[in-house]
Amino acid sequence: MRAKTYRPGRFYWVRPNSFITLILGGFLLVAVPLSAGLIFAAVQMEYLARQSAVAVYKSVQVTQGSRILVQQLIAMERAARQFQVLDDPALYQAYMANRRKFRDILEQMLELPLSEAQRQGFDSLAREESAIYDVLSVYTLNSEAGKQAADQFLGLARQARALLADSNQLVGEEVDALQETAREAQKSLFWQALGLIPAAGLLAVLFTFLIRGYFRQLDKSIRRLGNGDFDTPIEVTGPRDLEVLGQQLDWLRCRLVELEETKVKFLRHVSHELKTPLAALREGSELLCDQVIGRLSAQQLEVARILRSNSLRLQKLIEDMLRFNLAGTNQIERVPEVVRLDQLIKIVLSDHIPTSLSKQVKFLVDLDPVKIFGDQERLKIIIDNLISNALKYSPPGSSVEIKLTQEEGQACLEVHDSGSGVAPEDSARIFDSFYQGKAQPSGPVKGTGLGLSIVREIVFAHGGNIELVKESRKGAHFRVTLPLAVEERRP
Repeated sequence: MRAKTYRPGRFYWVRPNSFITLILGGFLLVAVPLSAGLIFAAVQMEYLARQSAVAVYKSVQVTQGSRILVQQLIAMERAARQFQVLDDPALYQAYMANRRKFRDILEQMLELPLSEAQRQGFDSLAREESAIYDVLSVYTLNSEAGKQAADQFLGLARQARALLADSNQLVGEEVDALQETAREAQKSLFWQALGLIPAAGLLAVLFTFLIRGYFRQLDKSIRRLGNGDFDTPIEVTGPRDLEVLGQQLDWLRCRLVELEETKVKFLRHVSHELKTPLAALREGSELLCDQVIGRLSAQQLEVARILRSNSLRLQKLIEDMLRFNLAGTNQIERVPEVVRLDQLIKIVLSDHIPTSLSKQVKFLVDLDPVKIFGDQERLKIIIDNLISNALKYSPPGSSVEIKLTQEEGQACLEVHDSGSGVAPEDSARIFDSFYQGKAQPSGPVKGTGLGLSIVREIVFAHGGNIELVKESRKGAHFRVTLPLAVEERRP
């Protein structure tokens, strides 16, 4: 049998090349929403910082400029009135210098990103100052018009102080607006984190399940191999290195199939080849024990009995190997038929009556009439092995319980001996081939460790199940369930 060649599917080229690439891709995908959240938060903080800097700069410039304008207006008024009294040209030059500084500051203020109300206030201040200057440049300060113009400086100073107060109020409003923007940004970041963190967690969970799914495929395939299922091809999908590993497991499955076939052929050949010389050996030992060819001394008779005992043991071993070989195919070779399981049990029990009498072991039998569908000879092997095991492990003077019932469309056969039972450390492997537990039966013929393994394989071939029942009573308790015949299932 050749390994199945894997053909890439439609989405083969979008699959990662390796399992490490898949893990790294998963980490990157989980990190994307978190990184996006961090970038958005950084942008928000940068925007708030920039807005804060602009607002602070504007507020400081407006406040400082308004204060300087008030000071310049006061200086301009002072210089004009002193010139009106003293008529000193130096004082007029001082007025003009203060006016130039006033106009420079005013132009700088108008270049700032002012509100509409602030801009109108500074424009009004510029027009009124220009009107005063126009009057002073035409009329002398001693004239009536000059005096009225000088008096108007007081109104300009009040107007500049009002602008200063408005600027201070606007600073407070700007701070409140910035605080509100910060609260909105904080709320936005909170809801963003509330959405991104679960999204990242969900992606992490999805990738965890995805990775567990890949390993579950491998675990399931390996368990099938361990359970002896060599017929189902192994196919592992996912990253390419896992697919290659799946192909290697399928190659191993094919090799195990070949080895299993070789083992079956070997056992069949060896078992048949041994039967002929063994028959001659057993017949010869029987003749010696029966002293047909002449009387034997006590020592010679003991040797003959040893030969007969070991030939019986070897014969049982060969028969078990043949049965195991047949059971290992997990198929029913003969044509199945309807079998009265209760009658078949009685036939097998009659074969074991001599052994039970010699060991003084009683059979406690409770059989319901049950029909099942299967191979009668192989079903007989199930019953024979269970009863012979129960007899071997039951001490003299004890009993073996055999019960057959119908339960939920199943035939239930229970065999309960009175021996020491199965040790807890042996219960997990009691059905393994060639496994023998700590408890060993008495008698000259020892077990081969194949009996329960043969029983299990035959039960599985008939679609049933066998289990070791754990209970407080002494002895080993085995339960076999088999499907009923079709007519038995009808109500």
